[in-house]
Amino acid sequence: MNIGSTLKDKSVRTLPLQPSSPISRENQNQQLVKECCEWLRFHRIWGKLSDQALQALTQCFQLLKLSAGTEIYCEEQKPVGIYLVKWGSVEIYRLSIIGKSHIQYRSAGELFGYIPLMGESVNATYQANAIALSKSEMWFISRSDFLQLLATYPEIHGTINYFFSQDLTAFAERKIKEQLRNAQLQSYLHPIPQGEKILGSSKAIQKLRQQIENAAHNLKPVVFQAAPGTGKTFLAGLIHVNSGLANHLFAEIDCATLSPTDTGELNTDPLFGRNGEHLGVLELLERGTLLISNVQVLNNADRDRLIHYLKTRLVIPNPSHNNGTEKATTNPPTPVHS
Repeated sequence: MNIGSTLKDKSVRTLPLQPSSPISRENQNQQLVKECCEWLRFHRIWGKLSDQALQALTQCFQLLKLSAGTEIYCEEQKPVGIYLVKWGSVEIYRLSIIGKSHIQYRSAGELFGYIPLMGESVNATYQANAIALSKSEMWFISRSDFLQLLATYPEIHGTINYFFSQDLTAFAERKIKEQLRNAQLQSYLHPIPQGEKILGSSKAIQKLRQQIENAAHNLKPVVFQAAPGTGKTFLAGLIHVNSGLANHLFAEIDCATLSPTDTGELNTDPLFGRNGEHLGVLELLERGTLLISNVQVLNNADRDRLIHYLKTRLVIPNPSHNNGTEKATTNPPTPVHS
């Protein structure tokens, strides 16, 4: 039995560097300005600003309505302003040698796109990419307006610094993890079939094509049951390349190749990872498609952990060794966005 887990995201549409359809300040509905001001006033961070600063801030906002998959900005582009999420979800990510590497998500009330504007260099560029994961609305402030607000209302600078310190810490931690991920994933990556098709016109082939199409358009794990050499990896690749994750990684781990431990059981560290020591492929892959082959060689406990992951997206790693000096310990399950 083989299990392939596939998650989908949306196709990418690019948002121009300068927002093309904001509500102009002259025609901006004052009711929207009032609504925005009230929304910020009750926010745990923005609500600490004075009424004068909040009023000035909201007068500069331009409303952007984005569909899922809209690319907001890209690495190496010069910043045009800052973005504050009203509702929806935004992913901040970097491109590495092995594909997309997630940094963080942005949701209601959170700021992004401002870091290049905080330094003294006028030539600073974005060091990451931003994309709307879902249908979203956000407020945009142009670069010139943002810098003028900082100069006029120093308290806004303090609020921005709060987000800045949090983001710098997250970004530094993420870069370290990204380097480890790039090195450790190499042996699991699998080439993606390009332009390949399932040949034939029989009823069985037609049914298989339909099953592949259905699998590529939902979030459920896929189970393959077939004899060795019948093309399960190829079919998993077709599901991947026709899904919303086509621009993410496609990886495979064969449980039959896991080495035995001193006790004779399989060493499942490459799959689940080990507490406090290293990550397994389930966590390393993040967003992408993972084909897990020959699951039948795992013991019942490991298969239960794998089923738990497929149902909950929570990885239960192997307990730490503690160098044999203490009883092995376990941590709570780790959530995975894959």
